[in-house]
Amino acid sequence: MDEQQRSTILQSASRFPPPKGIKLSYGTAGFRADASILQSTVYRIGILAALRSLNTGGAVIGLMITASHNKVSDNGVKVADPGGEMLTQDWEPFADSIANAPDPESLIQLIAEFAKKEDIPLNGGKGAAILLGRDTRPSGESLVEAAKQPILVYMSKVDGKFKFSPISVNFLTEFAKVIFALVMLLIQARNQKIGEKPLLSVSSFVQAARNNVLLAVPAFLYAINNYLKFTMQLYFNPATVKMLSNLKVLVIAVLLKIVMKRRFSIIQWEALALLLIGISINQMRSLPEGSTAMGLPVAMGAYIYTFIFVTVPSMASVFNEYAMKSQYDTSIYMQNLFLYGYGAIFNFLGILVTVIIKGPESFDILQGHSRATMLLIINNAAQGILSSFFFKYADTILKKYSSTVATIFTGFASAALFGHTLTINFMLGISIVFISMHQFFSPLAKVKEEENGVLELEPAQSNHRDTFVDIAAGANEEATHRVEDERRPLLPT
Repeated sequence: MDEQQRSTILQSASRFPPPKGIKLSYGTAGFRADASILQSTVYRIGILAALRSLNTGGAVIGLMITASHNKVSDNGVKVADPGGEMLTQDWEPFADSIANAPDPESLIQLIAEFAKKEDIPLNGGKGAAILLGRDTRPSGESLVEAAKQPILVYMSKVDGKFKFSPISVNFLTEFAKVIFALVMLLIQARNQKIGEKPLLSVSSFVQAARNNVLLAVPAFLYAINNYLKFTMQLYFNPATVKMLSNLKVLVIAVLLKIVMKRRFSIIQWEALALLLIGISINQMRSLPEGSTAMGLPVAMGAYIYTFIFVTVPSMASVFNEYAMKSQYDTSIYMQNLFLYGYGAIFNFLGILVTVIIKGPESFDILQGHSRATMLLIINNAAQGILSSFFFKYADTILKKYSSTVATIFTGFASAALFGHTLTINFMLGISIVFISMHQFFSPLAKVKEEENGVLELEPAQSNHRDTFVDIAAGANEEATHRVEDERRPLLPT
């Protein structure tokens, strides 16, 4: 174990302290206990799974987070060997040892001794391959994130480095989106009617490029944000990252007011605060005893990283919406081509900087990638493309509400189809989210033009029908705000 690995495991392990006064034992069902005390155990079994993979020459090891038929507040973790059988019994004492190690230093010592005993290559050879799964218990999400820490940040490295470059993932994602935008632009050009200005003529393309140069700003911000996600995992525990990301709701609203002159009534500000509270309640988990809310002492660096993590993606979303709507007549596929093209350029420049620092051998952008990373790239590209339609034809806040509602319906579908229990946190959270959504898009919350410097609420329509359909209609109406005063439909025609 080299110094870089030792430092990384010390830093990440300190965020998952073991519960005091509790000793866990690995059995036929793995580890099982109340979910609130399992984060440390799952983190450490993530290390075991990675070691087991390295010990078997890079074979795939299964890591399942489930408590089967136990009560919903419980959870567990168990390891499956490459053939699908249970973890070999020879490794169970090691599982008990690292799960109950009192501190990160003891944990590192156990790892080093066991790796030496089993002749496990920590600094070379193939990287670890882990198939990670969970059931739909509410605690499963945070436990999966705990398991990912040693797998992604420590044990899945080769020679102390990531198997693949994070910047290369971002570059390939942007490149995939460029290809999609180009294909859709060609299809749109072929379907143009006679007499319309050709989309792909040199003059049209150059003029559109000049008009949409502002898209370079969100592209640059997205490039920073995508790399920042890796850094955040080193400084905060996963649950904290998700909780901090909720602050983007209010930051986006402030930026919309400043950049796009969007007017919000007091009722709408209250609705956004309720949305933040509702999402946070749904994501709240009991922390293991002895852990802190942020997973590390609150220092100036933590505040700086939080500010950047919340502000940069919020600015990217708002400037993206502003840039797209300021050139509303430009084809969305043309705008996407420019946006993703700028993104690919910025990430490629990042790769070149890496080459200058680390040497020419780091220029291979496909090095270390697998089928899984390619699926990740496709998924990220699809999400980015879908988001562009929200930015142009709706708005950033409606996108946030839509993604939240999609998560809620997924929870209900899981309960109906698979019998999963809906927790009190889930029910309270979605209740607040729906109240927030009704309040934000209600005619009572809309503002009319300022009169004598005073921002007033529009009176409610006497024939208003208080239904979910009306809320959605209100969302569409709110979403049509743009730089110009002219209204356009929510979706392209």
